[in-house]
Amino acid sequence: MNTTQPHPPLTAAALYTIEFSHIYTDKEFSQAQINSIDFLKDVMQAWSFPYEKVILFDNYNVGPETISNDVFFEELKKHELLPDFWAFEKDLIKYAPILLDSIVVPKVKRQYETYISNKKSYPCSFLTSIWYLMRLGFIEDTESIIRSMQGDKKFVPCKRVVNILANDFMSVEKTAIKLIKSTSFEGAADQIQDLFYQTSGKSAAGKTLV
Repeated sequence: MNTTQPHPPLTAAALYTIEFSHIYTDKEFSQAQINSIDFLKDVMQAWSFPYEKVILFDNYNVGPETISNDVFFEELKKHELLPDFWAFEKDLIKYAPILLDSIVVPKVKRQYETYISNKKSYPCSFLTSIWYLMRLGFIEDTESIIRSMQGDKKFVPCKRVVNILANDFMSVEKTAIKLIKSTSFEGAADQIQDLFYQTSGKSAAGKTLV
């Protein structure tokens, strides 16, 4: 079975990264992920630019693990679509000091410092911003948290970030873009594009994996 969709040759000068099938590790594979996969397959038919596919496993501030990355990849194989690279959201914390230091709007910086200090955790918008800035190369992945599906292949920062997300994430995405615009990396905001899909209907029912 072919588990990867063909796409144009990758070049560092014109590389896009496409995020799809975002999942919380305390949730089961569901219609929400299938909708994302179907959305990506549809738009891939119209894309002629070089790109790589990425997945972020949300394992931060969640309950006990329900699905592992290996089990998730097995499910993706059934839909004949695997990522080129993937990462765990919790690992993004390693770069939190870099993002916090980059915030140049005093009010915004105080808001995040206060939140982090009081909650002893990082908000979704903060970690999302790190994820996008890493994919664009504004924050270097010195800890190699972005893992390859092809052995030791190294992730190459892209020219533009595209995210295929459930419409539930709209609020977080707006806040993340606002945060990025408040940093010394503000130009990165123009290199990020979100494509939202509906999660109504079957999405409420998770699929039990065995």
